[in-house]
Amino acid sequence: MHITHKDEDQSIEKLNTFRNKVQSEIDYSSINFKTLYSFEIVDTLRKAIEEDQPDIVLMPERKKTNIFKRGLVRDRIKKMQTCSPSPLLSYPALS
Repeated sequence: MHITHKDEDQSIEKLNTFRNKVQSEIDYSSINFKTLYSFEIVDTLRKAIEEDQPDIVLMPERKKTNIFKRGLVRDRIKKMQTCSPSPLLSYPALS
């Protein structure tokens, strides 16, 4: 699941590239992808987890040059660790 507030071709292209890479490198048919649009990322993710009940939630730690944005990403991950009923794995974002 990808949650964004943007409906831009660049964001969609990046997601499609990621999706194709995952599907070509991981032989597992139960991986599902979807995009949700919202400015409230944590609340939207929390609701989607409650509805979809995934086996695991993966969250990338994006490398931000802006220290404020870096803190926001870590804060989202920490919030999700405390409220997600599904196990959460954070990983360095793929370039």
